[in-house]
Amino acid sequence: MVYNIVNELNHPSKEVRNLRIKRIRQGLPYGLIATLETQEGREVTRSCIQLFSKTHRLDGVWQEQNVKYLEREREEKKKKVADEKERIADEKGKKERQKLEDLLDELGTATKQIGIEKGNRAYTKTLEYFSKAKNSTASVPLVLGVLNRYYECIEKGESTSLSEIGKEFNLWPTKVGRILKVIDEEAPNGSREIKRFTDYQEKAVKNGLQNTSLGLADIGYFAGKVGSWGVRSRNENGRMARYDEVLLADFGRDGKLPVRIASQIYEMIDQNTPLKKIIKQLKITPRVFSNAIENRHIYEPHIISELKAMYPEENVQRPYVNFRPR
Repeated sequence: MVYNIVNELNHPSKEVRNLRIKRIRQGLPYGLIATLETQEGREVTRSCIQLFSKTHRLDGVWQEQNVKYLEREREEKKKKVADEKERIADEKGKKERQKLEDLLDELGTATKQIGIEKGNRAYTKTLEYFSKAKNSTASVPLVLGVLNRYYECIEKGESTSLSEIGKEFNLWPTKVGRILKVIDEEAPNGSREIKRFTDYQEKAVKNGLQNTSLGLADIGYFAGKVGSWGVRSRNENGRMARYDEVLLADFGRDGKLPVRIASQIYEMIDQNTPLKKIIKQLKITPRVFSNAIENRHIYEPHIISELKAMYPEENVQRPYVNFRPR
């Protein structure tokens, strides 16, 4: 039997009436009350419940309690979402902890095999590598061995290459380079040769990063052609958004004029190098060369200012490094 509005208003049982009033006073939505009663065997509509509430002058109470009810529902929903997030995070945390424990076990075994101490530079950098390279297929002993050999060369001041390190572990040089790149270590530039920075270069790079607006490649050039990767690995101030180079002029397809190229142009001109040779050797366009010459009175003071910031103890007079051997 379907309970229409007339039936519900004129013939509700005492039990139905009391339960409905209780739910209305609790602020339950009219639609929900209708659904509950339908599930209990009394098929009614939302309109029926709403009319019942008004007829019994309960709509004012209902509106007040409904606000509180909806607020409680929102809070409960938030709590459920938070609880679910916490559960997921806890499961993820357990997996991460287990993964870390497995990694530490593998590292412990590998350190014994290689014969190095736990906690040394290669050990900590191997941990860093696997924390960043989540999907790496490289084995723990392999990465530890590569990094241990790499740091040995640096600490002893030995000159080596990615190719030589790669041969020891049956790896391509590019693979060794990728491992170093993940942990922000110096990747070789051009010749693939790994060179240790001199104290003079370290100081110049530090000043360049902290006191100039030069790009990474520009700083690397003025510090003695050490390459942007060498500079980036020493960028301890979190300024990783810094560009590789700063342009004094940009002509699109017709070439660009970075600070270090302008410096080289001025140096070669002062050495009376033929113009055609400058253009060919620096691989620049005539338009770029002309711009550097025409605006030397603007660019030169800027370059000298940046070099003074990199080398505050030197007597910088020219827009290039001519006060020490490279």
